[in-house]
Amino acid sequence: NALRYDNINSLFKSRNKTTGLDFIGSSHLPDNIQGAAITSAFLSNKVELFDFIDDGSGFKSAPLKDPLLISSSKREFRVVDIKVGPDGGIYLCDWFNPVIGHYQASYNDPDRDYHHGRIWRLTAENRPIVKQPDLTNMNVAQLLDQLYSNERWTRYQVKRLLFNKPTEEVLTAADSWVSKLNPKNPDYELMLYRVMGVFEAHEVVRPEILGKMVSAKNYKIRAYAARVIGHSANQLDNPMALLEKGVHDKHPRVRLEAVVSCSLLNSAEA
Repeated sequence: NALRYDNINSLFKSRNKTTGLDFIGSSHLPDNIQGAAITSAFLSNKVELFDFIDDGSGFKSAPLKDPLLISSSKREFRVVDIKVGPDGGIYLCDWFNPVIGHYQASYNDPDRDYHHGRIWRLTAENRPIVKQPDLTNMNVAQLLDQLYSNERWTRYQVKRLLFNKPTEEVLTAADSWVSKLNPKNPDYELMLYRVMGVFEAHEVVRPEILGKMVSAKNYKIRAYAARVIGHSANQLDNPMALLEKGVHDKHPRVRLEAVVSCSLLNSAEA
């Protein structure tokens, strides 16, 4: 039957439906949960942590060894959104409602709570909170330097601010910033990856940076480079030359991204 499809499994293998999602990337929080996804099993009144595991060309998730972050014996505890805040703490938006079904209870059920909600803030004991730099008073060059930050929240806000700056100003500063990067620095490839996102946000691509990224040691950077090539092919003189390595890459995720990018090119060679 052409209308039948294979089942797409849920990313987070929780016994209950989940909602809200963020990723841990804060020096305030313990080292053993860095990079983990945090989500809420709102039907069972708990918040859980999941790890990501490479799985061929994609990835899958698995609960951490101790996945339970917080739970409540009160059925009103319904976390519907989760975010790591600027201070590094985890903020939980608690709907605080005993009735959440669409048809399981009457819309006029007196137990439905239309007036209350709670925000919980979780912090780690004996670990300092994050003190954010004053990004609003930074110029473009100073904002670019914040791409070195280990704080995921900081980098996100930096990229948001750079997106809203005048394109020519950002491109001039970004080109200068890249020219000063030291190829011998262990973070060199990572910085190319991060600044490429800034270029992409302004719908500009730099072939010389892509040329370095397609040969990066980290397969995730190579995969991202292959994706950028497909999206920016009209700005490249010879996108196929850049994709050739990706198509034959030893990692399946890079090969997948390269093949997908080839499908975006209008040529027999692709």
